[in-house]
Amino acid sequence: MIHELTIEVADHPIALELEGDAFLHSVREIYHWFLSDKDPEFHLRIYPDDKLMIHDESSVGLTFSNEKVKIVEDYLMGFANLRTNKGEIRINPIWFVPSLATFVRNLFTLILVLKDNGIALHALGVLRNGEVYVFFGPSGSGKTTVAQLSPEYVILSDDIVFIKPLGSSYGVFPTPCWGDMQLGDRENRGYPLKGMFKLVKDREVYVKPYGLTHGISEIFTVPHIPPNSLPFEDLLVRYQRLLKEVPCFEMHFTKDGRFWEAIEEGCSDKVLREV
Repeated sequence: MIHELTIEVADHPIALELEGDAFLHSVREIYHWFLSDKDPEFHLRIYPDDKLMIHDESSVGLTFSNEKVKIVEDYLMGFANLRTNKGEIRINPIWFVPSLATFVRNLFTLILVLKDNGIALHALGVLRNGEVYVFFGPSGSGKTTVAQLSPEYVILSDDIVFIKPLGSSYGVFPTPCWGDMQLGDRENRGYPLKGMFKLVKDREVYVKPYGLTHGISEIFTVPHIPPNSLPFEDLLVRYQRLLKEVPCFEMHFTKDGRFWEAIEEGCSDKVLREV
């Protein structure tokens, strides 16, 4: 028996068609924030396969060509065609939920990047007073620390942030990523992007606005997901457009939570007019 659940991310509904009911409850549970009653634009058929195990390590990874994506992991083999809007994956039940989450995350990411002119960054997204603040930096720069020091606000994700154009500005969407931090009450919709912040641990707390060129050079240090899905020139154009609309800062902070005061002052209309 085939069970169909539709989940929606960044305004794209995808039907997950599960063979059998062994994992139906688990899939509903991990995607409960993202269940949708919209007509799906993509159909993904999912088959449990207890004999599937990848022994050839050279075949493991993501490949993308001519709008076709293939993902292979130890207990997962899947294909998706962004032209026909159909896909199929086989998963060994011993690692079902994480494997499904890996494929679904990458599928939504490719749709965002290739169809929406969007951007997927390894970053932290914090929803505060109806707007999203995105914090980025290399591993260990403090994304988790900032999330932990912001308990009164909503953590959309501390792993992958989905950004795409919304009218004349940009919006950030919740993402259903396996294993990251997602806290607080949010809706499954785009929220206005207030600013981008490169994290720098320091003994002082202050924010310093970047110019366009400096901001682009800093954001290029952030892992882009999925890697190599766009030519360098296309990615550069996207960041130019983004940072012409959304201010980018360097944020020096300490582990006491006072950085939100500095952010509010740095993002004030007066300061932004002077940048």
